[in-house]
Amino acid sequence: MIYLCHMNEIKVNELLDKYGLRKTEVRKEILDVFITQNHALTHHDLQERIRDRFDRVTVFRTLSSFEEKGLIHQVLDNSNAAKYALSVDEKSQLEVSAHPHFKCEDCHQTYCLSEEELALPSLPDGFIMNKSHILLEGKCAHCS
Repeated sequence: MIYLCHMNEIKVNELLDKYGLRKTEVRKEILDVFITQNHALTHHDLQERIRDRFDRVTVFRTLSSFEEKGLIHQVLDNSNAAKYALSVDEKSQLEVSAHPHFKCEDCHQTYCLSEEELALPSLPDGFIMNKSHILLEGKCAHCS
């Protein structure tokens, strides 16, 4: 049985509806974890937070369906583990486009930064960007 706070439950249900995903226990719980965290998560991070109530394959499939629908995006940093973060800004509820990421050298958490926090380079005429992978490294606000 999952226990979501009322506000998170509303957000979870709204996001699952918005992205055309069924409201299963595993999807609700994993999405709640993403909403309550402000940094990117690995498959292992999710398994620890949901206390192994769902098997690894179910979690992997849930992440795949979230990514396929655009609800989460894969965050590339210099670790060997795939990390994922919400593709929706929690404050504005708008989908986040290409944006930079920041990895803390101390706690190793990776955070999404808004486009306004770092201007993305402009491309020459005729070039079309599909994805952007900009990684900044240093100390996060918590560790500095």
